[in-house]
Amino acid sequence: MALNKYMHLRNPFRTKPNFQKLAENYDFFREAVAQDEKGKFVVDFKQPKQLAALSKAILLSEFNLEVDFPLDRMIPTVPLRMNYILWIEDLLSRMPNVLYYLFILDTKFDQGSINILDIGVGASCIYPLLGARKNDWNFVGTEIDARSFSFAIMNVFKNRLEDKIKLLRATDSGSYLGFLFGADTCGTLKSHSVPPCSISMTPFIPPTYIHIVMANPPFFADASDEMGLNSSRSMVRSTPKTASAAARHESQAPGGEVCFAMRLAKESLVYRDRIGQGVSAFFDFKLS
Repeated sequence: MALNKYMHLRNPFRTKPNFQKLAENYDFFREAVAQDEKGKFVVDFKQPKQLAALSKAILLSEFNLEVDFPLDRMIPTVPLRMNYILWIEDLLSRMPNVLYYLFILDTKFDQGSINILDIGVGASCIYPLLGARKNDWNFVGTEIDARSFSFAIMNVFKNRLEDKIKLLRATDSGSYLGFLFGADTCGTLKSHSVPPCSISMTPFIPPTYIHIVMANPPFFADASDEMGLNSSRSMVRSTPKTASAAARHESQAPGGEVCFAMRLAKESLVYRDRIGQGVSAFFDFKLS
């Protein structure tokens, strides 16, 4: 939560959230966190329950988003996710088709016409929820994990954003982009259009053009990499300040994040006429 040099200049969380106010407004937050000897509310970021309560309270307070987080899956910190959304805003403002509206036609670009693919939305589905609520962007989100997929669907419908966010259950063996555009037969190209309690599916029609392909890929190649056994990083490096409740598929993938990005970049050559910019959590690249 601390302000650091990587925090985007437009990020509202450059100012630390007021824990006292959150505790006064939300019972679930007050009951989850602790108080120090002076009566101030404090958050132990290494406790998944407290981190989940904080993220839930911030999303509800700042964006009117009601999001549930399973404690056995990755719990996102909102300030970092907001950074990602702001970086995408910056990229979109520099894309040729957006500049055409801004400078040639001298008119405001319709944010509602932006289409974004989020590979691996996770249980919270936080990027599509933030992007749709804040900027009116349209999202297609994929997820391979059944439990995360179920929670993501509930979070979308709970916030009545099913018209802006379409979720697809992907397979870990299929391609990232072929799955979306229908070339990959390993997956089921269906999207939930009604609450999961109704268990109804409708055919999914992919957007003609995807402006941004985004992903927050698994960082590590395997368990030994995640434990630091194969790492060249200093052993005196400070430990993470936040809890990691991530499931194995959320933190590990063959080859780690670099192989993930390389595979996505190669696939993009096949669909160069249908996608624009690619953005990963650690760098951005042109998908064409």
